[in-house]
Amino acid sequence: MNFSIHPTVNLLPGPVSRFPAVDRAFRQEPVSHRSQRFLHDFQSLRRSLTQLTRAGSVHLLSGSGSLANEVIAARLSLRKSRGLMVSCGEFGDRLIDQAQRWGLQFDTLRFPWGSAIEWQALQDHLDANHIDWLWTPHCETSSGYLIDLDRLKSLSIRYNYAICLDAVSSLGNTAVDLKGIHLASGTSGKGFGGYPGIALVFSADRGLVATDRLPAYLDIGAHQARQGLPYTLNSNLFYALQTGVELTGNEAHWKKMATLAYTLETGLATLGLSPMLPRSQRLPGVLTVALPQKQSAVELGQFLRQKGVLVSFESQYLQAHNWIQFCLMGHQHPGNGQRLLALLRRYFNRQTRWVA
Repeated sequence: MNFSIHPTVNLLPGPVSRFPAVDRAFRQEPVSHRSQRFLHDFQSLRRSLTQLTRAGSVHLLSGSGSLANEVIAARLSLRKSRGLMVSCGEFGDRLIDQAQRWGLQFDTLRFPWGSAIEWQALQDHLDANHIDWLWTPHCETSSGYLIDLDRLKSLSIRYNYAICLDAVSSLGNTAVDLKGIHLASGTSGKGFGGYPGIALVFSADRGLVATDRLPAYLDIGAHQARQGLPYTLNSNLFYALQTGVELTGNEAHWKKMATLAYTLETGLATLGLSPMLPRSQRLPGVLTVALPQKQSAVELGQFLRQKGVLVSFESQYLQAHNWIQFCLMGHQHPGNGQRLLALLRRYFNRQTRWVA
């Protein structure tokens, strides 16, 4: 079968494949972020995002998901209390690095990469240590692990700590209930199917107060005092995000993603491949596969790219573990999974012939 006539299939965690309507919104003539039209649409999107997540408020800043996490770290630095960082992969470790750079005081629980959180170990730590806050990824993108948020909330009520989440990869890809979550980060360029460039910071507190103890741009209290828009926000990125939220923030989209993931997982099983975590512990849109040592994730990724299918394999942490990742974020055609599987069969059949 000749795949060269087909458009590129994007199975990356970012930049993600976009809906045509998102691209049309992005190509609109730019407008002033001080115009009445933009201010109206800006507040409308903020309401949509808080209704979707049940968060108290949300702030939009020019930047990436990493910037949103810097804002969370900045806010935690005001508490002057001890917290707990929980990690089981690359992005949990990144949060730990950010927390250290901000001089936060915290304990650390690290679990093996590619695994789930050990709840008993977490509870044992909470029994033995008082903490004021806990910060962890909602979805550990490196493996696709999706933490049981209801369970985490239940523990927070029992042990009286505030939850902070890196929800960069989960938002837009599944239902995310942020009610009662102290702070959470997101971005325009993953599950919501927009372009990278807008950082999202969700807060349970609708009445955040500005402080002179933080850099002004990172102070979401200062943002709140100016109706959430004290600084320039790119209107092209904004309208692309607004359209993406309309298209992805619903059960129909999440169900479609889960169906595509199930089809892809079933096909991978026929090749002797499987995601690192069971479906019950994983975000549907992220399938990370640990390849056997005799197979190179880099070589496989390069082969797929040459055939017009983009998958994630170039990050240092993926290469270090010989992992390859297939992501279904943004706009995915139902046939994308089948095209990937056909190429995988071709690749592995060729490899078998070479070995023979």
